[in-house]
Amino acid sequence: YFSMKTLTKKILKFFAKLIINKYKPKVIGITGSVGKTSAKEAVFCVLKSTLAVRKSEKNYNNEIGVPLTILGMKSPGKSIFGWVWVFIKALWLCLFRNKKYPKILVLEMAADKRGNLEYLTSIVRPNVSIITAVAPVHLEFFGNLKDVAKEKSTLVKNFLPNGFAILNADDEAVVPMNRLTDAQVIFYGFSEKADL
Repeated sequence: YFSMKTLTKKILKFFAKLIINKYKPKVIGITGSVGKTSAKEAVFCVLKSTLAVRKSEKNYNNEIGVPLTILGMKSPGKSIFGWVWVFIKALWLCLFRNKKYPKILVLEMAADKRGNLEYLTSIVRPNVSIITAVAPVHLEFFGNLKDVAKEKSTLVKNFLPNGFAILNADDEAVVPMNRLTDAQVIFYGFSEKADL
């Protein structure tokens, strides 16, 4: 069974990967059960005054939204002609150089079910991974909190060499994720473990 949505996801992934390889922006990936959007807005707010930066808009944090953010486009919904236009503009971005393409992408990355973050990091691996928190959300797809944490930790395991992870020192499910990487880890929060 091959749906229009599956085809759209494959085409978006193809173009998003090409564009990442061509423009080579620095990528900040943010995930967590809560606080993703606030963290994204805070990071964007700090960077936008001095750098060319783009952030995920609205709920563009899934298999469709993350590639659309990379492409710098909005979803045309169910319009076939709209999607054709998105793909034409994506092809243009690949063939010609857009001098205004951002130097940094701040991407919110959702994990509503197992494998979401594996899929998103197969499109783009962050230079910086931020994990906000692990909470009992979407348990109908995960079963327990340990599995939610395991999915969120994918972002710590799948980022680029020489990158670093920013982890919530106040969340007992996030702290052990520092053992999943050899890269630099920065803890934030109020506990004694926190660097910031």
